[in-house]
Amino acid sequence: MSSTAPWLVTYGEMPPSSMSMTLTLTAYASTPVISMQPPRKSIVIKILVPEIRNRFEIVRYETGKSVPVGGRMVRLHSLRASDGPHRQLSLSDEPTSDGRFQSHASQRVPIPIVIYTPDFNLWDAMSSNYNGVNRREFIVGTAASGAVVGLAGCTGGGNGEAPGTIADDEDEYEPLPEMEFASVAQDEDALRYEVGNLAQRQIEALGIRTNREVVDVGTYSDKLNDREFDFMIAAWTGGTERLFPYYNLFYSFHSQFANLQGGNYTMFESDEYDEMVENFRDEPNEQRRIEYAQNCQEILAENVPIIFTVHPDALVAANTDQFTNWQEMVGLYAYNNIPSLTEIESVDGEDQVVFGTTEALETYPNFFNVTGPDALRLHAFTYDPLVRLNLEGGPTPAAAEDWEWVDETTLDVTLRADMTFHDGEPVTAEDVQFTFDAIQEQGIPYLGSDIDPYGSSEILDDRTVRFSLDNPFSGFVQISLYRIPIVPEHIWSDAIDEYDHPSEWSDPDMTGSGPFEFIDYEPGTQIVFEKNQDHYLADDLDFEEFVYRIYGSQSAIIGDLESGDVTFTQYMGAEHWNQANETDGVRAVSNPGLDAHGIWIPNNEGPFRDVRFRKALAHAVNQQEMIDILLQGSGDEALHPIAPANVRYHNDDVQEYPLDLDRAVELLEDAGFRWNESGELLMPIDWEPEVEYIPLE
Repeated sequence: MSSTAPWLVTYGEMPPSSMSMTLTLTAYASTPVISMQPPRKSIVIKILVPEIRNRFEIVRYETGKSVPVGGRMVRLHSLRASDGPHRQLSLSDEPTSDGRFQSHASQRVPIPIVIYTPDFNLWDAMSSNYNGVNRREFIVGTAASGAVVGLAGCTGGGNGEAPGTIADDEDEYEPLPEMEFASVAQDEDALRYEVGNLAQRQIEALGIRTNREVVDVGTYSDKLNDREFDFMIAAWTGGTERLFPYYNLFYSFHSQFANLQGGNYTMFESDEYDEMVENFRDEPNEQRRIEYAQNCQEILAENVPIIFTVHPDALVAANTDQFTNWQEMVGLYAYNNIPSLTEIESVDGEDQVVFGTTEALETYPNFFNVTGPDALRLHAFTYDPLVRLNLEGGPTPAAAEDWEWVDETTLDVTLRADMTFHDGEPVTAEDVQFTFDAIQEQGIPYLGSDIDPYGSSEILDDRTVRFSLDNPFSGFVQISLYRIPIVPEHIWSDAIDEYDHPSEWSDPDMTGSGPFEFIDYEPGTQIVFEKNQDHYLADDLDFEEFVYRIYGSQSAIIGDLESGDVTFTQYMGAEHWNQANETDGVRAVSNPGLDAHGIWIPNNEGPFRDVRFRKALAHAVNQQEMIDILLQGSGDEALHPIAPANVRYHNDDVQEYPLDLDRAVELLEDAGFRWNESGELLMPIDWEPEVEYIPLE
């Protein structure tokens, strides 16, 4: 058994003549089983009812009441699960004196319970004899009855039986070095953190020794940029602009960006792929562009530069007692966008919209220091981009009233007449040119892919700018003109002269031309904006003040959403979304997501250089388990970086990697790997890869 497997298996028996069932949660521990330090933890309960199509039912419950587990007090509260209209299981929040809950179910079936705890090691906490049954006998016995899940991570890592061929002469082999699994902390991004925990145990089943490193956001970015990782849990965020998958396909995998600070973090390099993705970038004809994009996805699926995991749905909720007519934008930011906010209608004169979030925006408010999508989206409240995207993701006029392609690398953009900044100064073509030149010359790493196509610009008159691109880029309007907001030259030119880099301006003048004026910022607490009454969208915004309010937990946000202190939220976990969905006066929506999650791996390092090794890793990762446990069914398995919600570009006819440890072992053996008797994966001394790339057929 791997020392990292955190599973505790126990039975709940239902008496034949009763509708009641007793569940006993038991562990034997000499060390703490569950830490109660903030943020509050969740435990995932996995229920299998064999009589119901052998399906697993997933529920979560958070900390609440105290119950003894392993001699320690563990805080739990209510648990409910359902499988259609015919079954419901519930647990009360008042345990009996011996730590048991009384529960009720509508079918008389024994329900085995599996408790998965992302942060705690329950295997090591259990005694060698559990309820009179040896641990190994217990697992075999329950598996034979068809009543236990696969215990991911319970073999391998050098502490179990060899899953494949044992080396004849171990002197000709050497163990793989211990590999690091890195992610941000749970309170930074719970999904990435928990995906890391599950994936680590799953990959250990192949006999790969790993260690876990949890890092802060800054260290995480440094590791990616410096290419200092073995396994990095990461994701492409699913903003609406990603409907044109330039970043996911071009910037993330073209060899041009396989350099330090470039976006090709996995160092994947292929001449064939480069040519294909350049064709995608350059092609003006949509149908041919889609074909190129689908070929790119086929290459990526075949060569596995990243172990793709899941596409989570975007779970959002809004208070309908305060505002009605909520309309969702496609992708991650269903309500946190200007088009959706122009649609909502105030109830009883409510004039303040409060967005509840856990994103603290550490580099805000300096635009030249923007490092992520949440801060960039907030800058679009104070600074106008040239175009905005509508609810369906199509470009619509913003600061620009019109644009026209002169040829495949030349675009003329005409500004709206009589636009002004918040201080009354006019918005001119000079401001547009200044913004693009400043970003190009000064550099904003987060906007590197957006500014990269830009070559230069020419001012034709006060309201018209001619953009010249270095290469044809059919997504320039939908991506670059949308993501790059216009900043005032008369404010930022002095900052560029004064500082080595304008990002050093710690208290910048936030004057823009956008629909909201920046009023106040309390770091870690809230950011307050007031409506710009002179903006062309002012009459469409049925409120006066927008507040970006920062919380320490999603639970606190949900409480304020229900009470009316929060107007809407996003980045919800499934358990909080379920709670919101059952609340009167709250609209909870599962928006098809454009996010793509995966495990970034260094394609140019050690065993990762061989495609067969990467394919074996992909076969070891249980994507469906991630969806069931972490997303509670609200997501899709990832085949490549383009989500099924992007129906125009998504290609579902590609190589897939279902959970198949036998196939993983076969691939590893074919690549020359073997195991020692304790199950540790070995590679031949002086090993070199034989299959570094599989071309498109």
